Amino acid sequence: STSEAELDDKYAQAAINCKFVDYHARFACYKELFRSYLLENPGVPRHSYKFFLPYIINQSDLGETELYMTPLSTNCHAFMHAVGEVYVELYFNGSEEQIFSELSTECRLGDRVGAIERLAKMRNFDDAYINNLFASCTASIDGAGEADLQQCSHGMGHIYFSKYVFDTSAL
Repeated sequence: STSEAELDDKYAQAAINCKFVDYHARFACYKELFRSYLLENPGVPRHSYKFFLPYIINQSDLGETELYMTPLSTNCHAFMHAVGEVYVELYFNGSEEQIFSELSTECRLGDRVGAIERLAKMRNFDDAYINNLFASCTASIDGAGEADLQQCSHGMGHIYFSKYVFDTSAL
């Protein structure tokens, strides 16, 4: 069982290694890392993604700002995209409101972006469903500021890019 203070060395080193893989492979690296962690450690709390953050976030990303305001281009935001996708894949039970309510505010809500994209793929990019996803995303953020709401729009951008630019049939 992983304590809140530290990750098993295997996961800590894997998280550090993911930071340095090619930019295009980084998301897949984080996704596989987090999925493996959850599957190999059943019963860990949902907030256990936080155990990874010290190994993923560069101190220079933080400065004086809150964690959730770290720049969009950081490793943390990419990691949180992966967290959102993995949560949907492992825990989604048909309630979008439930899955969004369990997501965080870390790194500009990157997990909401990953979740919204995975949910849309699961429904084959149905237009009506996509519109409902956007509404669920924005409704689920308590005290949302403009940057928070922009992350729901950011997620929509990923959806439409995947829907109209890439053939996602293999997914």
